Amino acid sequence: MPPEKKEALVNQLNQLDERLPQLVSQKEEASNEMKRLEVEQADILDTLNNLRGYTQRLSDLVKARLVTLYKFKQMGYAISLLTAAGSNGAIRGGYTAARIMEEDQRILKVHQQKQAEIENFEKILSQMGDRFNALKFQKEAHEREILAVQEQKAELLKQVRLEEGLYAQYNTKFIESQKRLGEKAFYRKPIFDFRSKTFSTLQGTLPLPTPGKVIHTYKSGTETYTHSLYQNGIVLLAPKGQPVQAIHGGIVVYADWFKEYGKVMIIDHGDHYYSLIAHADQLHKQVGDSVEAGEKIACVGNSGSPDGAKLYFELRHYGKAVNPMEWLAVHNFSKE
Repeated sequence: MPPEKKEALVNQLNQLDERLPQLVSQKEEASNEMKRLEVEQADILDTLNNLRGYTQRLSDLVKARLVTLYKFKQMGYAISLLTAAGSNGAIRGGYTAARIMEEDQRILKVHQQKQAEIENFEKILSQMGDRFNALKFQKEAHEREILAVQEQKAELLKQVRLEEGLYAQYNTKFIESQKRLGEKAFYRKPIFDFRSKTFSTLQGTLPLPTPGKVIHTYKSGTETYTHSLYQNGIVLLAPKGQPVQAIHGGIVVYADWFKEYGKVMIIDHGDHYYSLIAHADQLHKQVGDSVEAGEKIACVGNSGSPDGAKLYFELRHYGKAVNPMEWLAVHNFSKE
């Protein structure tokens, strides 16, 4: 392959690596806005239903009073004047009739105001519905583009693997960023650990972060693209959206997108032990959050993954990867 074509391949891959997290972020912004709109729509609809009920009761009252007023005009007012004891009685009768009409006008005015409020809320709901549909269209468009980018990247990687040394060239930035991440997250002042059992005593007792089939194990396979990504941990095949739990209590020290791994979370468990999960669909904790053993911290996803939903899991001590299978309570792994 000509050098210029090799360079073009690497540049394309780097561009896709930059584009993918942008698309995921845009998709999530649209999704979050849709959720916010749904909450607002529910609140407005609840208010609208209450208004409709109140307006209906006012409408029934208005109808009843109109009937009463009609009857009063036909005979009630005349009778009150004819039977009034003198001019004072007639005046009082006329005053009473005027007050009745004033109250009727007040009720009619309130009814009109509430009807205007109903129309305004219905207009707002219609606009929110249009906005929701537009966001849904954007979200689906981003999802299609994400899938297209992942497929394009997978195809380009096939070509890269066929060229000796080309993957190493592409992977240089990834290795550098891995090093920076390690310096940022794995080498930090240890947290004060108040738990009765320190992490170092838990070897062989830790749970899987999520149920699934182990399809890659620690330092297994040959020096391929997949191996270079997953040699420091294990990969669990699991359905998208399945909850991921913290294997032990600790503090979140990293929660963000990371090249090739998608959405990554790193937890400091004390004793200089850290756990790492990658390819998450959603991260439910932020940097600085405390987590307890078994607490939901993320959902399985395919972020950064060109070949479907899965969860990558690492354990590190003083920044150095250790074999997770020696720490997990599950020993009978099924492996492809």
